[in-house]
Amino acid sequence: MEINRILAALAELPALLRREKETTRSLTLIIRTDKKTRHGPVLEVMEIAKRLGIDKVVLATEEEEGT
Repeated sequence: MEINRILAALAELPALLRREKETTRSLTLIIRTDKKTRHGPVLEVMEIAKRLGIDKVVLATEEEEGT
C-alpha cells in the first residue's frame, strides 16, 4: 500500500498515519481502491485509522482504464 506515495507495509501504517495526522492536522483519510482490492486490508486500515482518532474515512474507487 501507499501513504502519500510512500510504499508501506501494514505494520508500518500506524506510525505513518500518526505522522501524517500530526503534520497535516487532517482527520480525514482517503482510501483509493479498485475492483481488485480485497476487503480485509481495507477494513484493517479503517480500524487503525479509528484507533488513531482519524474521524473520517472516505473510500474512493478508481475506474479501470478503458471503461
